[in-house]
Amino acid sequence: ILNERTLRRGGGHDRPPDLSTGAAMTGMKFTYRSGQRPLDGFTLKRGVGQGGFGEVYFAVSDGGKEVALKLLRGHSDAELRGIGHCLNIKHPNLVHLYDLRTDARGDRWVVMEYVFGESLAQVINRHPTGLPAELTREWFAALARGVGYLHEQGVVHRDLKPADLFIAHSQLKVGD
Repeated sequence: ILNERTLRRGGGHDRPPDLSTGAAMTGMKFTYRSGQRPLDGFTLKRGVGQGGFGEVYFAVSDGGKEVALKLLRGHSDAELRGIGHCLNIKHPNLVHLYDLRTDARGDRWVVMEYVFGESLAQVINRHPTGLPAELTREWFAALARGVGYLHEQGVVHRDLKPADLFIAHSQLKVGD
């Protein structure tokens, strides 16, 4: 549960990569480099995050749409079904999933909305004495609306944490 005490202590999570500076500043090693096209129709611009799931890249489609591409690693059929179910779920407090694609090597990629902003974990780390109570209430309400909508659709997130919550233009979006 995300509460004011959790927000003050930082949620117990390490600081995620700074998405505004790209992977070069974080020292992360990615499978692909800027300019490569591992998935037909998309050009990678930079790596933005890594985890047990795989890697996330900022990319641009051939049509000019800016997206996040998540290269899935170690996924199960159940996870792929869950992603497929979420492709048609739209809510202002959820990161939109556009497509699930397979590249020429057989790797699976999720094409999704790229949120130009920060993770809640980054915001928390910048405010070690805590966030204003009103802002905490506003973001918690947005989180509840997004997760509530997922539950109405029969989806359970299973891994909510500050690094998976994104703030852009003062709006919280649930990702991952």
